[in-house]
Amino acid sequence: MLRDNSKQISTKLFIASLALSTLTICAILWVNFRIAAAYQQADGKTRAWFGLVEFTRFAHKYYLVIGGLLALIFSILAYRGSTSKKLALIPIIVSVATIALVFLPIWKIIANTSA
Repeated sequence: MLRDNSKQISTKLFIASLALSTLTICAILWVNFRIAAAYQQADGKTRAWFGLVEFTRFAHKYYLVIGGLLALIFSILAYRGSTSKKLALIPIIVSVATIALVFLPIWKIIANTSA
């Protein structure tokens, strides 16, 4: 009985981690599309200093790391309570990728491909 309850909690943490990572990735992409749109509308001088503009106008982007960290905590807890360790590695990998995406300048790829 206790083992079944632990498995249910592990499954719920697994699903919560993947859901939170997915929502955070969607938010990261949305912010990066907004940054790319602002870059394309900027003139030459503003484009030269756009790293500063990005940091000041879109600093809220870095708060999204909280979602990735929560997803990582959930996935580690799911890993510890899981019987299938290989399957439990999936949310850990996805949450670490989510944290990395917060700091990668995806907007540069978006701005260069749609220009």
